[in-house]
Amino acid sequence: MRDTFTRSAGESATSTLVNGCLVVTLSGEIATSLSTLQEYVLRRTQDSQARAVLIEMATVRFIDRSEFEGLRAMVEMLRFLGTPAVFISLHAGIVAYLVENNIDTSGLTFKAHLEDALRDGFEIIR
Repeated sequence: MRDTFTRSAGESATSTLVNGCLVVTLSGEIATSLSTLQEYVLRRTQDSQARAVLIEMATVRFIDRSEFEGLRAMVEMLRFLGTPAVFISLHAGIVAYLVENNIDTSGLTFKAHLEDALRDGFEIIR
């Protein structure tokens, strides 16, 4: 089941359920409507009864501290619902920004490739 959420020009999220894992693909910038994105992901997770959420960020080129904190908050909300989440395909520039600015990533899971995350996601839900 595929679903698309569009916030504004250049900002959208697409979600697809793959064997119990909800793959949420972010595109464009993660800017003004983090709360709306959070609501979308939480609703899709609940509606689809996903047992893991994979947040795919291959097309996100820039992120600031507040945007990352919003994504972190979304992952915490998912955790409260009993659904683990994994960030995948972060660009090297985003990784460098997170490290250089001492942004707390403890307790979060990151994978380089969708295939790795799907494999691990399937292991989580068994």
